[in-house]
Amino acid sequence: MHGDGSCDGGSKSTVVQGMLADAQRNYLDAIAVMLRQGLYGSDDLRALELEVLRGVVLMRSFSSRGPASRAATLAPALIGASGIEPWRGRIAAVIELANWDLPYPDARAPEDNAPAKHAHTVDPYHRGRQSLRRLYAYAAASSGSSLLQADAMVQMADWDLLYSHNAEAVEGYARAQAMLEQDDAAAASIDELFAPPIPVVLPAFQPNPLARDETRAAGYIDVAFEITKYGQSRGVEIVEEANASTAAKRDLLALIRNNRFRPRLTNGHVADATPVRVRYYLY
Repeated sequence: MHGDGSCDGGSKSTVVQGMLADAQRNYLDAIAVMLRQGLYGSDDLRALELEVLRGVVLMRSFSSRGPASRAATLAPALIGASGIEPWRGRIAAVIELANWDLPYPDARAPEDNAPAKHAHTVDPYHRGRQSLRRLYAYAAASSGSSLLQADAMVQMADWDLLYSHNAEAVEGYARAQAMLEQDDAAAASIDELFAPPIPVVLPAFQPNPLARDETRAAGYIDVAFEITKYGQSRGVEIVEEANASTAAKRDLLALIRNNRFRPRLTNGHVADATPVRVRYYLY
């Protein structure tokens, strides 16, 4: 960093890319250490995977604010560049875990059977899905409940939906529902995943921006909308309010219109569109 405020580390995009890549490498190295010890049931292992996922989401958010042609990636876009330090060390940890022999065969979705390609180290979609696939494997290997395994499977489907891999998402949701039904899970368990009182904003491992603390509320906005089978909102309408400013209403409408949601079950099936009504509390 020079005295004039300029940075010799490259553009802001390059610097952020490098910082995130370093953080991800450290998390992935720690994950590999725990996997070598077979600690599949460890809460720390799951916490590390969630940190990897949050880094992917952060990079995706950072990239979406700039021109698509200049979006930051998680590794150099050119294969030749991956051999140049420090990228070699950053990518090695990604590839090692992407090709890890997972403890439960069913954790591998068909598209994940092939060895990791360079594109998978660059693309946030594949990076995130690798973590979610491992989380499902951990749940299965540690004999987690059917609800825990189904939740991990649903979050893989959520990720597919977030990146508009709609067919894979629908298939994943159906597998999770079938798993719960085959294990005679209570209807409440299925509703917990697919029909909670507050719609699940994707990705589900992030705090739900619609979940607000009623005890702190100084006002509220009741909003009605439909969630389509592909997690999109439509027909968004404010139906009631109390002490809501114009800015608060505008921000809530933007939140709903600009995010994707987990599709909801109605009578055991995902309908083309399911109506919901949410009370959003204002502080």
